[in-house]
Amino acid sequence: VVFDHTTERQIKLNDVFHFDSHIFVDRFMYSNRAEALRVRKACAKLKEQKAMLESTMQRYNHFSEPANPAIDTILRLTATFFEQVKDATQRRNATAGLALPSTHTQLTHTHTHSRVASNESIPSQAAADDREHHGGVEPAALLTDPAAIHPPLATPTAAVDYGAWLGGGGGVVDGLVEKIRATASVLEGQRRELEGRANTLGRNIEKAFAHLNDHPYYLHALWIHQGVAGSGHYWAYLRDLLQGTWYKFNDSNVSVVPQEEVMLHAQGTKSADGTTGPSEYTNAYVAVYVDHFYAVRCINNLHIIFGGPTHNTQLLQQQQEQQEQEKQET
Repeated sequence: VVFDHTTERQIKLNDVFHFDSHIFVDRFMYSNRAEALRVRKACAKLKEQKAMLESTMQRYNHFSEPANPAIDTILRLTATFFEQVKDATQRRNATAGLALPSTHTQLTHTHTHSRVASNESIPSQAAADDREHHGGVEPAALLTDPAAIHPPLATPTAAVDYGAWLGGGGGVVDGLVEKIRATASVLEGQRRELEGRANTLGRNIEKAFAHLNDHPYYLHALWIHQGVAGSGHYWAYLRDLLQGTWYKFNDSNVSVVPQEEVMLHAQGTKSADGTTGPSEYTNAYVAVYVDHFYAVRCINNLHIIFGGPTHNTQLLQQQQEQQEQEKQET
């Protein structure tokens, strides 16, 4: 919950956040203060390097503007444009000055003859409608004059002298396109290399404290709030440390629930009933972690005092190793 200075009232933050099912507190222990400080300094340097790489990657991924595509993509599109211009110009030059096929001449003659023969029988209004249907152009002109179908643009492409740089059959363009595509491939390789380095640094930062893992604490309980600041509904999830089962304590009702439901409500996601709105968002506002092995010893002591089975800590060790393996796989 934070105070909104614009509305002058408290608001609840519903940002999604993630947390681990178990954590290690070794880095916070006084006995590990020297090692923890060394690792923190090393992480600070790694984060600086990662930030520099990400800044450089921005120039590769979004050339000059955040909305732009990657620079190698722009170069490949440029090469494609040159190729298409070359092909279109060569086709235009190859067909320049060619006469229309005889079939067009015959068709035009036949069409004109039929219109002359039937002029007396077609009212003038019908002829006007015919011209309007074809954009004000006589239908016969559509067969002989391409400009009647595609009138010239205000800024024709002829304003650019493509012939000057097309040279002998487009050899200049072919060489230019080849160099552009080669440059694009080099830049793509550099971009992927930067991404790989940044990802490696990120993994190194995440695993920097991995060797400090002698004191595990496991998630035991979550206190949940659903609603807005100042009002809403509260309940709690508690986990059986020995069996791994989650229980939901909702007013006077207690039920067994799957872990997926617990994480859905605890991580700041929408309500399970599918409704929307700020009052329907749920969050964990307290997460309780406990020393797993200390809790087991306490349970065993209670069973010794009041009667009941004791639990083997070796089984708990196996559970811990299994959870560690699952975390590494994900």
